[in-house]
Amino acid sequence: MPDVSIFNIQGTSINVKDATARSSAESAAQQAGQALEKVTELENASRVNVSYDSGEETITITTGEGT
Repeated sequence: MPDVSIFNIQGTSINVKDATARSSAESAAQQAGQALEKVTELENASRVNVSYDSGEETITITTGEGT
């Protein structure tokens, strides 16, 4: 597959063979990756797991990925 040289994002064409546009696209991709990491962290923190151990009569509350 040939390299993609032009991206169109919401009606704005970005030519990534242009050095300035390439730099802008790389920066935008990094920022998007960082935003995705933050959203994943927030998603994990917003999940609450509750368990009960009847042998020890203990309720445990944790945050993280659900099952």
